[in-house]
Amino acid sequence: MLKASLEIKNGLLTQNKELIKKHTTTISHHKQPQNNPSLLVSNYYQKRFKRDIEEADIALHQAGDAILKHIERDKWEKAQKAFNELSLTCIRCHLKWKDSIINDDIVKDIKSKPIIKLIRDLPRKDIP
Repeated sequence: MLKASLEIKNGLLTQNKELIKKHTTTISHHKQPQNNPSLLVSNYYQKRFKRDIEEADIALHQAGDAILKHIERDKWEKAQKAFNELSLTCIRCHLKWKDSIINDDIVKDIKSKPIIKLIRDLPRKDIP
């Protein structure tokens, strides 16, 4: 996901629509973890975690669709804003849940593990 995000950014900077399309689709239509994602957190948080993943999934699709719509119309600044929203969707969810991961064996199977590992060192607020 990180590589795809960097490629979208590269595509925006070079106005390469094909690069943007390819990698936006990778992110906005990503598969959820193969294992049950709710197993990543304690029973206490599972319902909220599942809800947040579903909400993030919807937001990723919406931001991805917006990016694609804007690049087709050569609205590069709007595409960049949609990309920012896509990125923030990932960051918000990872920041919110990074300290609640309880099963690192499952994390090993998640492709976004480098992101999880990276954001574990960032400051965080309590889960609302």
